[in-house]
Amino acid sequence: MKHFNPWKVTEMPSAFKGLLGAAITIGIGWAATAAWEKRHRIFGKKAGFLATMSPQKQSAYVSSLFALTGHMIKISGHMDEQHIAMCGQWFEDWKLNEDLRTLAIASFNQGKQTDFPLEVHLTRLKWTCENTPFAAKQALLSIFEAAAITQPLLARQWMLLNKIAVGLGLTTADVKNMSSRFFDRNRDKSGSLSSDNLDFRVLEAYHLLGVEEHASVKDVRLAYRRMLSQHHPDKLIAQGGNGDTIRQASKKICEIRTAYDLICRARGV
Repeated sequence: MKHFNPWKVTEMPSAFKGLLGAAITIGIGWAATAAWEKRHRIFGKKAGFLATMSPQKQSAYVSSLFALTGHMIKISGHMDEQHIAMCGQWFEDWKLNEDLRTLAIASFNQGKQTDFPLEVHLTRLKWTCENTPFAAKQALLSIFEAAAITQPLLARQWMLLNKIAVGLGLTTADVKNMSSRFFDRNRDKSGSLSSDNLDFRVLEAYHLLGVEEHASVKDVRLAYRRMLSQHHPDKLIAQGGNGDTIRQASKKICEIRTAYDLICRARGV
């Protein structure tokens, strides 16, 4: 079994490395930079806390933050110039030296891999934030910044933000408070969740059925029926399943029905 070395820097594919490197080294497009800076004024305080960390913690913080950011962007399925501008601005604001910039780029790429070790990076990032509460909130706020570039957010993105918050010792309330800085206070036309109606039980229900929160009523119903058919105990009985397997299937069916009912109530269906 291959073990993950959290301190190892992996090489980024040349195409993306060239794109990100060129944008940072040569200069960031004015429109993308302006759009990023407009949102960045929300932060106010810059990341001077990095200077108070040991070199080891600095490397761990930068590595895990950029890895989680890359993972968030991968989930969104879209990366554009504003993401590149954002990373470049972080480099400048946090006064990262060349070694840390190289580490950040490689870590960002690692976050986009299918076997990304999410729990490892959450544990390591929490360790770097010990005795520095602002560092944890800045990390979550930074990942929010990356997610907010492409809207509406997917249910999986909201769930990842909540998971990161919990992993850093923050709360769902912190997620809602931060989300209010980036998103409209009401549902937009696509039906995505805002900070006012954000309910992680509903997000988990969508995740369980394998659909996004903006899926049509028809698609949600089809996913529900497909899940019922896939996990129905009668099918396992016909296949000669044992008692434990059948009990687990019955429990799964209850979870599927609960999830569907929760989504229907949330939508007023």
